[in-house]
Amino acid sequence: MSSPAAGPGGALVDEMGSTVSRAARAGGRRSRRAAQAAGWVAAAALLAQASVGWLPTQLVPAAESSTSVRLVDDRAGGALFTSTGLVPGQVEQRCVALAVTGSAQSFGGVDLSAVVPRADLAPYLSLTVERGVLADPTRCDTFSGQQVWTGTLAQLPGTPATGVSTGWQPGVDQRAVFRFSVGVLDDPGAQGLTARASFVWSLDVTPVPAPVVVAEPTPVPAPAPVPAVVPAPVPSATPVPAPPAVPTARPVPVPAPVRTSAAVPAPAVPPAPSAEPAPSVGPAAPATRTGSVPGSFPRRGGTSGDVLLAPPIDTTPSSFVEVAAAMAQVAFAVADDSQFPLALVAVVIGFVAVQGRLDRRDPKLALAPVRHDLSGFPDFPESPRRAPS
Repeated sequence: MSSPAAGPGGALVDEMGSTVSRAARAGGRRSRRAAQAAGWVAAAALLAQASVGWLPTQLVPAAESSTSVRLVDDRAGGALFTSTGLVPGQVEQRCVALAVTGSAQSFGGVDLSAVVPRADLAPYLSLTVERGVLADPTRCDTFSGQQVWTGTLAQLPGTPATGVSTGWQPGVDQRAVFRFSVGVLDDPGAQGLTARASFVWSLDVTPVPAPVVVAEPTPVPAPAPVPAVVPAPVPSATPVPAPPAVPTARPVPVPAPVRTSAAVPAPAVPPAPSAEPAPSVGPAAPATRTGSVPGSFPRRGGTSGDVLLAPPIDTTPSSFVEVAAAMAQVAFAVADDSQFPLALVAVVIGFVAVQGRLDRRDPKLALAPVRHDLSGFPDFPESPRRAPS
C-alpha cells in the first residue's frame, strides 16, 4: 500500500485500485464562527472492493477446483467508495450488481463479510446493506429492495465462515443488486481517522457428482439339468376273487297267540215297559248294575256289583321322601327368587281390596238380591236301565 500524498484532503490510489485519504482539518485561518456553523468535519476515507475474483473465498475448495463457477461484479474490481471529508448526517450510497457464471448442480446462499486492514474509523462508520433491483441500471437512486444488514463497519463479520446471509440464492436468480449506504456517526472521536475495507462475497457451491459406473455382473452359467431317475414299476399281486356269499335263510316270524275271553256275556234284554211310575218327591236312587262294562277297571277278588277297585297307592317311605324333597326344592327356588311371586301376590291383594271397596259403594250392586235361589230338578223321564242279575 502506498503512502498518501501530503496536504489536507489529498487522496492517492494505491497499486490495488483502492484509495486512501487523510483527515481534512480546518485551517487556522478560518474564523471561529465558520467552525461553529459547519460543526466539525470528519475526514475519512473508505474503500469497498466488491470482487470475489480479486479476493476469492475458499469455503469449499473441492467445489472451486471441480467447477467453473465465479462471482463477478459490474465494476471490474474497482473501488465502491472513495470518500473524503465525511460529516455527520451525510450519507453516501453506491450500488453494485453481482452475477454468477459457470455451472454447478446446486448453489447455496451468498454471504457477506469484510476485511478491514485499517480500522481506526470503522467503529464510527454506519453501514446499511440492501438487496433489490434497479429500475434504471445506470442510476443507483432508482433502487428498491429490502434491508439485509445494518450496523457499524467494525460489527460486520470479518471471515466468510461467519458472514452475513444476504438471502440471495443464485440457483434461483443468477443476478442480484446490492446498495451500500455509508455515513459517519456524530461523535468527536471520529475526527482525523481513516479506514479501509474490502467486502467479500462468498458462495457455497455443491460440485456435480461424478457419474457412478456400475459394472454389470458376470453372468454365471446355469448348471446342466440332471435327469431324474424314474423307478421301475413294481408288479402288483393279482387279486384272488372271494367266493360268493350264500344267503342264509331268514326265520319266519310266528304270530303270537291271541287271548280270547272264555265267556262272552249275552246282550242284556231290556225289560218290558211298565206303567208310568208315580212321580216321587225325592230323586230316584241309582240302580245297581251287574256285569262288566267295557272300558272299566277290572274287578278284583271276585267282587260283584258296580264297585271298582283302583290299583293300590304306593305308600312306601321312599315315595314320601321324594315328594318332600321335590317340595323343598320348589320352596327353595321360590325363596331365592321370590320378588316376582311376592309382587304378583301384592298386586292381586291390592286389586281385590280396591275392587271390594268400589263394589260396596256401587248403588246398583246394593239393590241386587243376595239370597240363594235353588232350582228344582225334575225326575228323569225314565228309570235307568238295569243289568240282568
